[in-house]
Amino acid sequence: AADVSPRTVTVHFATKEDLLFGDEDVYDLLAERLELRSPGETALDALRAWIAEMLDAGTPGAIDPDRSWELAATRRRIIDADPELQQRERGHLARAENLIGAAVARDLAVRPDDLAPRVTAAAAVAVFILLERMEHAGGRPSTEEGLALVDRVLEFLRGGMAALSRLDPTATGATLGAAARRLARDEDVR
Repeated sequence: AADVSPRTVTVHFATKEDLLFGDEDVYDLLAERLELRSPGETALDALRAWIAEMLDAGTPGAIDPDRSWELAATRRRIIDADPELQQRERGHLARAENLIGAAVARDLAVRPDDLAPRVTAAAAVAVFILLERMEHAGGRPSTEEGLALVDRVLEFLRGGMAALSRLDPTATGATLGAAARRLARDEDVR
């Protein structure tokens, strides 16, 4: 073990949740990256750049790939065994989903609670879960493999957003949101 007394740990971490989820500043970095995009850079482009930055060991706040594999596997086992920790994790993922959804909504000029930004954000967050599950199940993917998976998911998301915009060829962001709402309403009727 780490030869650290329980008292020392509790001085720095008030709860087990704080110990396992001390990386909340990562979401601050995501929020900043999405907010400070370059002109013409989409939310999905910024998300991809943020993920690449988090995988680059030279970036402040980045994931240490050598150390993170063992920690991620241990962390995953602990979270999977504790419903309270699973709830806290869902809260973290919801924060990321809200940040991404708001940025996508700005790109589309629609409300964050419209269908397109919500679905896009949920699918984007799913890639975080998928990458962690891949690490836990079959070994850590390389940075290149992880980014290749991210690129595939982002391509899927772009295709979905483009399909929604084809519902009305003259669609602006506002009419895209209205078309997506009509599509969702029509699906509810079926």
